[in-house]
This record gives sequence, structure tokens and C-alpha cells, in this order.
Amino acid sequence: MDNEDSVTMSISLPVDSDGFLRRACKACSREFKWLHSRDVEEAANPCHCPYCGQPGDDWTTDEQYERLASFCSTMDGFVSNDGPLQEPNDMRVITPVCHPTAPIKIQEEWTGSTHCLICGHVVDSQRNLGDIHA
Repeated sequence: MDNEDSVTMSISLPVDSDGFLRRACKACSREFKWLHSRDVEEAANPCHCPYCGQPGDDWTTDEQYERLASFCSTMDGFVSNDGPLQEPNDMRVITPVCHPTAPIKIQEEWTGSTHCLICGHVVDSQRNLGDIHA
């Protein structure tokens, strides 16, 4: 629908050096990262939390919400007084066998079960199944 009284804008969120975007689970409050891929794009919503396995459809972190609110109120760009939102290159990569084109990054210290983002099946979080760019 074309509305002359509205403006459409897009905002980019930063990714780490491997291209992963930070996300947060509303059910367990843990943060993880996903790599945007065709599998993620085409996944039947909702995707699953890699930690608790719960499905969800809003994975925005609190910091991302704060920056979005700041952007909307100032229309100054995706920048706050602290500078642009930057994404550290943290966490370890897990590549699910069931969806190898949808790797995730989980907290280094996580030792519990890890779930596939796409289907929710438990995957081996103790193994990194290789180069995600292969």
C-alpha cells in the first residue's frame, strides 16, 4: 500500500567479523548469534533458541532495542553518544548436521544441550563441524 503520509526506512545492525548477528531469546534471556542464510530466511517461523529450544519470533537484544529507540527519537542515524553499535567477535561456532548452512554461535562456556535454529533438534555443541564458509 502506498501512503504519501509515511516514510519507510531501513536500519542495518552490525555483524561480527564472521558475519554473525547477535540475537537474544526472550524465554531464557541468553544471547547467541546466527548467520543469515537461505535456510534461516526460508525457515518456518518461528526459529528456535539454541539454548532452551523454545520457538520465538522476536530475537532482538535489549541493546539493539535501545539503539533503535534512540535512532527513532533522534533520527540521527544508528549512533548514540557512545558511538555506533559494534559487534565483538565472540562466541564459538556450532554447525548443525541437520542444517549445515545455518550455523550458530553460542557462548564459549555453554556446556548444555544446543538446539538447531531451524528445526529445534538437539545438536552436538561440543564439536565445531568445520569451516562455516566451506
